[in-house]
Amino acid sequence: DEDRALLDIILNEISKPLNPNEQSLDYIPIQYIVEYIKQYNNNGTSFDGFIYESSLKNNGVNYVFFNDAKFDLVGIKYYKIKNITYTYEQL
Repeated sequence: DEDRALLDIILNEISKPLNPNEQSLDYIPIQYIVEYIKQYNNNGTSFDGFIYESSLKNNGVNYVFFNDAKFDLVGIKYYKIKNITYTYEQL
């Protein structure tokens, strides 16, 4: 289905890591698409958010919520990050 293929491309682009020390224009189209998804309305149904793959953790996921009033906070966990390891391959 074409809609699912396009959504997969968008989610793949969103999950790509960006260098926080650089101002990247590459992020602007993705931000625009996310705002479109946020505002999209089809027969009265809108999106409350979306899930995409983490670029930093294998099998990890990230969540984007557009309306936090629709969710209940059930607990907070704090973590101290001790080490981060990146792997890479030449494209």
